[in-house]
Amino acid sequence: MYPHLKEEQKLMLSIGLWGYRPPRPDDFLKANQDLKRKLRELGGMKSQTYYTESAFWEMYDREWYDSLRTKYGAISLLSVYEKVKFDPEAEQRAANPSLAEGLMGSWPFSGCYGINKVIESGAHLQAKTSAWKSMGETDRFGMRR
Repeated sequence: MYPHLKEEQKLMLSIGLWGYRPPRPDDFLKANQDLKRKLRELGGMKSQTYYTESAFWEMYDREWYDSLRTKYGAISLLSVYEKVKFDPEAEQRAANPSLAEGLMGSWPFSGCYGINKVIESGAHLQAKTSAWKSMGETDRFGMRR
């Protein structure tokens, strides 16, 4: 997403942080902002954002990003901002799920639901016509056919 690395930077490191967050939303927001501030000091960025959309795109090259979305036919997909923006309503729903949402977020219900959606969409059939199947004499793992 960020093609404008400083010239002296040869590598970019992408890490994920996983774990429990502070239970109170205000504490979580403060911890998140502290982390984001430290990352900016170190020349890094954080994916989930509390920025407004205009502030977000001041940090990233929207024209370049939109040109790639157009080139690869991805305009109908969510933008990167839409994927990483903080949604307080979604956070509130996640903190207080309904019975149905609680079931859908737990195994095995979530897995069964996902499998059902794949079967309904027919997406699993697309793998049979994938381009990689006809590439060379090996499969995608480098194994001979």
